Amino acid sequence: MGSWPAAVLTQDQTEEGINKALAEGPYGRCVYRCDNDVCDNQVVLIEFKNDVTVSFNLSGFTNKISRTIKVMCENGEIRGDDSLNQIEVTKFASNATDAFEQRIIHTGQPQGGHGGGDVALMDDFISQMEAHSNNSRSSITQSVESHVMAYAAEQSRITGEIIDVDALKSRLRNS
Repeated sequence: MGSWPAAVLTQDQTEEGINKALAEGPYGRCVYRCDNDVCDNQVVLIEFKNDVTVSFNLSGFTNKISRTIKVMCENGEIRGDDSLNQIEVTKFASNATDAFEQRIIHTGQPQGGHGGGDVALMDDFISQMEAHSNNSRSSITQSVESHVMAYAAEQSRITGEIIDVDALKSRLRNS
């Protein structure tokens, strides 16, 4: 079997097989001339109950296929960039005359899919089984919560409405 993305097209990884899959299958269609409605750019604003706000930006129009995060706090900020495999921690100066303090943590090259997340989830699962523990680093409850947030963002994108996540979860439970 070939590598991604050709591997999702067909099991026949010859040039002829790939060309045939593109000509006859859904992956050969022009995204601008078909029923494709996949979101290619999006900005989501989230306000949590504790008044923490988040802005999530997604763009398919970049040459850098990666994820970045920036957490801004009162006394500093944290930035992460999975394409650089690093986390940058900056502690702000207590006054305008002192220099700020910055630390860069190199996380190393992740192994496996989803930036190493797949392997980490399996390692965590095996550790739980060996220790007969229920203390997961990523519980099903956390996973469902993040998926509900993504669903709410998509509903907001489609309808143009503000989505109350608690009300959405209630509707989903009762449907």
